[in-house]
Amino acid sequence: MQTGGTNIVLKQALQSLRHAAAAYAPRVSRWRLLGRRGRPVSSNPPPLPPMIRSTFLCEDGRDLVVTFYTADPVRVVIVAGRRTIELPQALSASGARYSDGVTTFWNKGDQALFEWANGATHCRVRH
Repeated sequence: MQTGGTNIVLKQALQSLRHAAAAYAPRVSRWRLLGRRGRPVSSNPPPLPPMIRSTFLCEDGRDLVVTFYTADPVRVVIVAGRRTIELPQALSASGARYSDGVTTFWNKGDQALFEWANGATHCRVRH
């Protein structure tokens, strides 16, 4: 293995990327995001509210009142009948997933999957 030759190739590639970025940057800075009626819009979206509450109707007939907390610690609190369950955010490749290792609430759009130790049900946001 020739590490010296590899390092030279990597340095040349990095230098090429820097030159391309420097040539492209002035054009990007002149672009503006335009909204309705051609008015400029902010490139920074407004912050999320600290909590968002939704009611889900599940296939098994239960209603879930779900409160999503968007500030640290990001979590979800689910009220199902007389039970209240708080779940921390978990890793997810798609959608938002909250789990304590036994109970999981996985939400994407207006649909969710609610899983517990001995069962699971699909749910939809009640409109």
